[in-house]
Amino acid sequence: MTLDARNGGAVERTGNSLSSDLRSVLTGTSRMFELFTSTFAVMKDRIGARRKVVDSQLNESEALAQNPSDSSSLSVLGAGSFARANSLLERSPPAPASKGKKSNPATRSSINHIGARIGAKARSAVVSIGTNQSSEQLVPSFNDGTFSSSQSTASGKGDDGYEVSGNGTTFDEPVAKLESKLTDVRMSEEEHLAVSLNGVKGWNVRANPAIMRSVNPIRRITDTLVLNKENGKNLISLAVGDPALFGPHMKVPDVANSAVIDVVRDGRYNGYTLSSGLLEARRAVAEYLSDGLDHRFDVDDVIMTSGCSQAIQHCLDVLRFDGCNFLIPRPGFPVYETLCSYYGVECRHYDLLQDRSWEVDLVQVSKLADNNTAAIIICNPGNPCGTVFEYDHLSQIAATAENLRVPIIADEVYSSLVFGQNPFISMARFSTKAPVLTVGGVSKNWLAPGWRLGWLAVSDPRGILVHARVREAFTKLAQITPGACTLMQAALPALLRSTPATFFENVLDSLRSGAQLCYKRVEKIAGLDCPWRPQGSMFMMVRIDPAAFLEMRNDVDFSAALLKEESVLVLPGSAFGRSNWIRIVFGLSMVQLGEAWDRIEGFCKRHALSE
Repeated sequence: MTLDARNGGAVERTGNSLSSDLRSVLTGTSRMFELFTSTFAVMKDRIGARRKVVDSQLNESEALAQNPSDSSSLSVLGAGSFARANSLLERSPPAPASKGKKSNPATRSSINHIGARIGAKARSAVVSIGTNQSSEQLVPSFNDGTFSSSQSTASGKGDDGYEVSGNGTTFDEPVAKLESKLTDVRMSEEEHLAVSLNGVKGWNVRANPAIMRSVNPIRRITDTLVLNKENGKNLISLAVGDPALFGPHMKVPDVANSAVIDVVRDGRYNGYTLSSGLLEARRAVAEYLSDGLDHRFDVDDVIMTSGCSQAIQHCLDVLRFDGCNFLIPRPGFPVYETLCSYYGVECRHYDLLQDRSWEVDLVQVSKLADNNTAAIIICNPGNPCGTVFEYDHLSQIAATAENLRVPIIADEVYSSLVFGQNPFISMARFSTKAPVLTVGGVSKNWLAPGWRLGWLAVSDPRGILVHARVREAFTKLAQITPGACTLMQAALPALLRSTPATFFENVLDSLRSGAQLCYKRVEKIAGLDCPWRPQGSMFMMVRIDPAAFLEMRNDVDFSAALLKEESVLVLPGSAFGRSNWIRIVFGLSMVQLGEAWDRIEGFCKRHALSE
């Protein structure tokens, strides 16, 4: 007897059923071995012919290393191929499931090692396999010239009836398809993939493939940034939503600094605390989130986390199950997709409608969802679009989730940063329709991302998550996962209860002014367009028309050239799932924003296509 991973109910498996699953796995792994035996024969003939190409590429790389000023010139080297090939080679092929049935995750995990051992022989013969699908969206790393991929999701069946998911390609593609992909493999990928699969020679050491296939495009760009110093211009970053970098007009409130100093001097908060977080901190969060709701959060509804990103990670980790999918926004915060990739689950993108103030396409949501949909993620106020959803739209989102019988993960980390005509309304207000997991923190509202203090709050008036043991799972996860710093948690009650209204008023005045400046400057530049004035957060999406500029094929070209020539850093929209857009941060001072837009305007005029 095993436990069903989704609802915790006991599901009895007969000996005949188990034997059937085992036969399916053995059949699949046998097919995998035959596939790679055939593929290896093809590779042996092809690799020799490609050595000359590889040598040429290495020579180009050496030339680039000798001329660092050209390091921001971008070339497609297929990093996305390596990421998915790595994922591909570390998985055993799925056995075809009986129609209308789900294989028990507990049973599958008990027999996966059989397929893994058989597959190891095939994997040892493989140097690398890469893909170059046209559906990839490429994101630049300004240091090494490579790209990471933001895969568009698709699911269905391959030519031989085996599943092909949005996370990559299964082992069961026909050999002909694999052959066609070998020509795009780069030598660096061969070397790295061989090490990842087989370890360093003589050492049983290898990197976790789940980590190696997961890329956070924002961090990748900013962590590997190389500035072109020859243009003599200082860097102005409109790329990262870190208020600590914006200037003296965006500082943590004095009451917060005093609270931290007080708890340090107190001396009582230097040790461990409860797994779910300090009781005083959780109570303060429950009070803070209950404001304006018909029902109140309880202290046991709250779990403290190391920033809002960990709260999102907890939600995905607890709700995921074998074969599941999550519905995430496009354009959207890249970490959603990064975490899905890390956990090996499918993410299905629903569109935000640019012509309707970036509202959720609820018709599309209904079409994307199925019995394996674990949750829908909503970001309000929005990153990267600066949207603030109206009451009626939030109600419609909740009604859609209720019809689909899925919970909502509400990313509300920008809840206080609202300066437009729409007030912020918490998704938890509609939790009587569908369970809501609210995530937030102090990183944006209190301008302190480095404090790494966030929270997860469960709003479940109907007891749906309790019945499914999700509440219990969050507690168990907190017991095995390090939480937020105890000192920061101890300072939180004073932060939530005593921050003066003038602090938020000043922050909102700065963001409102910055948003207006950016919006007006975009209107004056041919080739750029912003369909909706931002209402909240600290971001806006700007559309670019590549046809209006010389030698600008897409948003990646535009962003790279702008950085190289003007030392203005913006993030390509491809990093957020929307090509030919760029994301702009408008939290900087008016002086910095003015200079940045002067440079952008000059850049656009210089590259404008002559009529």
